[in-house]
Amino acid sequence: MVYLYVEILAHSPFSRMLKAIRDAEVAANIYGKDIVKAGAQTLIIGGAIAAVAGALWALYTGSMKATTYTRVT
Repeated sequence: MVYLYVEILAHSPFSRMLKAIRDAEVAANIYGKDIVKAGAQTLIIGGAIAAVAGALWALYTGSMKATTYTRVT
């Protein structure tokens, strides 16, 4: 489901707006694109996908313990 959502999102006008902001932020702003709102929406979408990934990881491992994660030095 997440893959399909990302594929649909990648070919949407929202994706084209993000590419325009990435390439020329000033030009996108001149054309009336709300850069702050687009950035916030992007962070929300990324956070939601990360939350789904975390939930799937918890289901896969069976539990979430602090000792599961070790620091690599």
